[in-house]
Amino acid sequence: MVVQLLIFILMLVMGFPLVSQPIDCTGLAEADCQFLQDAAEAMKEAGSYNNSQFTGELGGSGGTSTGNTGRVSGSGPVVLDSDGLTDSADWEFSLDFNDGERIPGRFVLKDGYFYLASEDENGDLVWSGSEYNTNDIVNDLIGGKLVAEALASPGVLTTVRLEDTELDGQTMQVYTSNVDLVTFLMSPSVLAMLREVVANMPEDQRGGMTGQTGGDVAGAIPLLSFLLTDDTIRYTLWVGADDGLVHHLELYMNIVLDATLIDPNIGEVTLNVDFKTDLDGVGESYTVEAPAEFEPMDFDVNALVSAGLAGAEGEAEEDYPAEFSIAYGESVTGTLSRENQWDVYFFEAAEGDVITISLKAPSVESSFDAQVLLINANGEELAFNDDHDSDREDLGVFDSLISEFEIPADGEYRIVATWLTETRDGDYELVLETTE
Repeated sequence: MVVQLLIFILMLVMGFPLVSQPIDCTGLAEADCQFLQDAAEAMKEAGSYNNSQFTGELGGSGGTSTGNTGRVSGSGPVVLDSDGLTDSADWEFSLDFNDGERIPGRFVLKDGYFYLASEDENGDLVWSGSEYNTNDIVNDLIGGKLVAEALASPGVLTTVRLEDTELDGQTMQVYTSNVDLVTFLMSPSVLAMLREVVANMPEDQRGGMTGQTGGDVAGAIPLLSFLLTDDTIRYTLWVGADDGLVHHLELYMNIVLDATLIDPNIGEVTLNVDFKTDLDGVGESYTVEAPAEFEPMDFDVNALVSAGLAGAEGEAEEDYPAEFSIAYGESVTGTLSRENQWDVYFFEAAEGDVITISLKAPSVESSFDAQVLLINANGEELAFNDDHDSDREDLGVFDSLISEFEIPADGEYRIVATWLTETRDGDYELVLETTE
């Protein structure tokens, strides 16, 4: 859950101040509409801003999973590119997860590289880094191009001006906007994004979308209007009456989808987001520096993003940590910790083999949150799971399961047992099974 929260929060603190301006001013007086449009342009032209303090929560549930909530707080600057977009921005954040424990402490994105720092046994920061691909559809979304277009679609936004407030000695004009989720998803830019994502998705990664076209997926969106029981999406902006800049923003989401008609085993699916940030230092000069020395990451950061958002290619096999062997019908045990964040197990498989991989803590009551990844010999991700949604009684809420995956070709495959939450050390049991 925490890695998904991290990625989602980084998307928000990087891009949301720019894409959140209601270009479609339905519900606003003409003067207020112009004021917000001017604020959006001013933020873009400023070229930089500082998140002086942000807090966020991300939670959800579905099927048999009771769900969990990740919490994060932090601060840090963002330096935009020449077009005022964030998909090639430099940024640096200090973060605290959950109960105030800093994990790992600092994140930096600079010149296409992602760096993170963790403390060693002496309390000194140790940096690791990996090249980060910023040219995919996800980062176009982060950059705000598609979101801005979708928000501008008629009927997506309804905005009202609330009572003014005071912040840092300046009067703030407060605006809140409600987003019509179905209309947003039906906007041409979002439908185009869905078509492109599905069209570029390898068949062996489509899961339940195998054989479907982008048009098929986009055509299913109207069904949401019948399944949604709550689609509250609301964001609030505080804009300085004197300087015309955004000083504070909030995003609240509560999405509840009743999927019983589609699959009784799924039931109700929920997504909850509560995010707030204060902005200052707009237009000031910030220097985001890459660490002078760093170790290559043991794991491809694009694969970390894929764990939280969408598919991505992994690195070659030599970039993974030490490997162990496993065979069908075997179970192995191990321990994940700050010093050992990944264990990799290789096995031979034949085309058509149907396998199930379970990764579980010693007790179903455990809060240890391990995650499991299946890759081929080229390091390409084939399947991933975090917090299973099966009805298996031997698995706890935070255990992971890749169920009945069909091997696409003869060869060697690898199972990555990884620990992305990093809140505590934990033991695990990994079981590899095949259906005869």
